[in-house]
Formats: sequence, C-alpha cells, structure tokens
Amino acid sequence: MKVYIFFLLIITLSSFSRNLSGNSLFSDHRARKVGDIVTVMINESSSASNEAKTTTSSSAAIKLAGQGTGPLDFIPQVGLDGSNSNSSSGSGKTERKGKVVAVVTAKIVDILPNGNILLEGNRVIEVNGEKQITTVSGMIRPQDIDDENVVLSTQIAGLEVNYTGSGAVADAEEPGIISRFFGWLF
Repeated sequence: MKVYIFFLLIITLSSFSRNLSGNSLFSDHRARKVGDIVTVMINESSSASNEAKTTTSSSAAIKLAGQGTGPLDFIPQVGLDGSNSNSSSGSGKTERKGKVVAVVTAKIVDILPNGNILLEGNRVIEVNGEKQITTVSGMIRPQDIDDENVVLSTQIAGLEVNYTGSGAVADAEEPGIISRFFGWLF
C-alpha cells in the first residue's frame, strides 16, 4: 500500500511540474489565443490552361457572258469571269503551373468576433548569402487546428503565400539593364 501511494504521489508531482502554465491537466492545449503558435503545412499546386482555335473561309464567283444581239450581233461573245476566295485560321494556347511545399510556423494575430482566427507567419532561410523568404497569412476556424497545433493550407481562407529570394542567384536571374530597355522599347 505504501508503494502504491508513493507512486501516486510521484505521478501527481510530475504532472504538476509539467503543467506550470496553470492549465487543467485535462484541458485541450490547442492554440486559441492571440500570440499562440500554429504550424502551417503548405502544399499548394495550381495549373491553368486556355486554348482557342478559329477557322473561317468564304468564297465568291461571278461570271458574265454574252454576245451582241440585233444590230450589234457582229460583236463576238464577251465574257467576264472572276472569283474571290478568303480563308483564315488562328489558334492560341497558354499554360501555367506552380507548386509550393513548405512548413511555416505562424502566430495568431487576432480573434474575430465569430471565433475565427487570423494568423501570420514567415520563415527566412539563408544559405551562402542567398535568402529564401516564405510568408503565409489567412483566416482559419478553431476546429481546423489539430491536436498538434497544425493546420493545412487548404483549410485557410484568404490564404496568401509568398515565396521570394534574394542574393547572387536571384540577381543573376534578373535581366540586365540593356535587356530591360529593349523590352520596354519594343
């Protein structure tokens, strides 16, 4: 019996030390207040294409023939023949694809009167002077946050994801001043 009480006391003390935040041992520890942290799993892909094709044609023919009659019957047969044909064909196609996969930890910045949550977060990674910056913002419902305080990007209303970079590689991808001038000119 003494051993049982001893173990019960140890379990109670260890539970108390793990829960110094003042929350109940049985409460849900999901993010729900301004300043709480939520992990956003970004897995977005988009694809769009548009294709158009037009074909038109028209043709016309005219023929006039005849021979003089009466006092003008000595005029040989006169003929006029002509035709016109017009056709046109055109087609166009555009296609665009994009994909972003990332994990960003965001902070709750506001709780709306209806209980929905506004969150914002960013992640900056710098390797050899190259910065990669991922930012995310949007609105979520409290029930979309799972037990691990993770929300999927597909559950975020008004989702904005920006993925930018700066450094030598990003600078090399930009066209030079002469290319930009000719692009502006033409």
